[in-house]
Amino acid sequence: MTEETLIAVGGVDDFPVGTVRRVNRPGAAPLAVYHIAEGFFATEDTCTHGIGSLSEGTLDGDVIECPFHGGAFNVRTGRAESPPCVVELQTFEVVVRGDVVYVGARRATAGAGSSISPEPAAS
Repeated sequence: MTEETLIAVGGVDDFPVGTVRRVNRPGAAPLAVYHIAEGFFATEDTCTHGIGSLSEGTLDGDVIECPFHGGAFNVRTGRAESPPCVVELQTFEVVVRGDVVYVGARRATAGAGSSISPEPAAS
């Protein structure tokens, strides 16, 4: 991923473990950024079943439950975990450099998930 495809979404301290936060992007749909025990992940924020904002849902481990109809998704892969959701979420790559969290501006392959990337080694 090149630098120009990264969007800074906040500091690591802005995302305590076990939380989800909505991130608005200029000219694009909002994202949901999750910090779970295994790292940071990002998906589209709007439920694929309806217009629910997943960042307003309940995060349990690596599963987010939509606040409207109770359907759920795996935040790592985007996979629909329970009905009425059947269409998976788009996922976005997440990079952590120092204490800043960045999200890729482009969608990852559907279902590919996202993860923490180490800070580049100093030259």
